[in-house]
Amino acid sequence: MTTTEDTDGDTESRDHEFGGLLAASGVPVSDAETAELRRAFDTLCNLAARVRTPGRDWTVKPMPSFAATPRDGEADI
Repeated sequence: MTTTEDTDGDTESRDHEFGGLLAASGVPVSDAETAELRRAFDTLCNLAARVRTPGRDWTVKPMPSFAATPRDGEADI
């Protein structure tokens, strides 16, 4: 898969999203920068499509919590 490959086939929607992001930024962007940003945008969209699978468990598991126990004799201080 190339980085510019559209996995869901909805390039028109991506074109509108990308254009909206550029317009919302309000930053002047050259043609070369636009091409690079578009490639990066497509890459991120393709990566997101790979991890957004219907059966994926999105449950957040808590990190273990560790508390230091005092050494012998230090508990009296």
